Amino acid sequence: MTDDLDPTTTLPTALPTALPMALHELAESDPPRVMDVEKVLRAGKHSVVRRRMAALGGGTAVLAATGLAVGVLAPAGSAGHRDVPGPAPAASTSAVPAPTTSRSDAVKEAYVLDPRDPVMTNWQPGYLPPGMTAFGGTYTPGVPEAGAVEATDPTGFEFDVAQRSGELSSITQTVPAQVQGAKQAFWYDYGHGSVVAHDSATLAWQRSDGQWMLMHVYKVSKRTDWQAQMLEVAAQVKKADRSLPMPFSVTRAKSLHFNSGAVSMKTGSVMSILTFDAGPEREAKGEFRIMAFKIGSAPDQAEGLPGAENVCENSNGLTICVNSPVPEPTSLAAIGGAKALLAGITSLGNDPANWTTDVLQ
Repeated sequence: MTDDLDPTTTLPTALPTALPMALHELAESDPPRVMDVEKVLRAGKHSVVRRRMAALGGGTAVLAATGLAVGVLAPAGSAGHRDVPGPAPAASTSAVPAPTTSRSDAVKEAYVLDPRDPVMTNWQPGYLPPGMTAFGGTYTPGVPEAGAVEATDPTGFEFDVAQRSGELSSITQTVPAQVQGAKQAFWYDYGHGSVVAHDSATLAWQRSDGQWMLMHVYKVSKRTDWQAQMLEVAAQVKKADRSLPMPFSVTRAKSLHFNSGAVSMKTGSVMSILTFDAGPEREAKGEFRIMAFKIGSAPDQAEGLPGAENVCENSNGLTICVNSPVPEPTSLAAIGGAKALLAGITSLGNDPANWTTDVLQ
């Protein structure tokens, strides 16, 4: 990977992981908003998240991995969203009018699984509102909540959908919603019956098979019919695995031990990441990662790897980096180190039409 090399590229020594927009907004909100635990969980790509989840039962344990001061994060149970025994919210007719787009406009695509693409989503939208595209998501093997599909449009309006382990029916302060085919559904109530906080909303529903799902919606002010559209999306979410196309391919990586990954494009800014463990055991010390983002748009609100260094090049509109601890993990050193790994990466640019599922070559 030598084209468009920019020797002046400088990045912080601990380049941050790509956390979703929610973390940035959480850090800057005043007063603190309700912490979106599931969103932060999906954002925490480290094995430390999984280890602490296993030890503590998940949920708020991800606070330790976000790298943000606890003072800016209200726990998931704040503002009336405590998971305490209470009446289960019954599904009822929403006051929002039905969407104007019919079910005949359901998304039609093949859900391809490529063995050389380690990142996939487990749930897919069977319907997308006009102008929206679903191609992003996050994935951590063995963590159901960490497998989310994302969809966005050019205005910045976006949503993500993932399953939720355990019950949500004990949550209080909700606004009933109607998701066709669901046992029950509700919007989170952010106070006085309002389902919107900081231009965002959260929908929960229980499918007919008993599985609880969560949808996080952002920049709702960009769409006047967003509630009706999201209820329709929820009604047609389907269980299906799909490989996520990535904006790069890489050689010399087949022997590496995949940890987690993500790809996203929010208002035209690409962010993609693959994280690898230092060895075959997830408890092995040391992780390293490949990151790709639009030149000049390095994220600045997520955590990095303490004591890590970056080796980066600009290529085909993207900055590609290998972020690794010092000294380099044995598995990375065995293939020639970070520089050798970087040399084997091919940038596919900012246009998702050119991305690939043939990632690890």
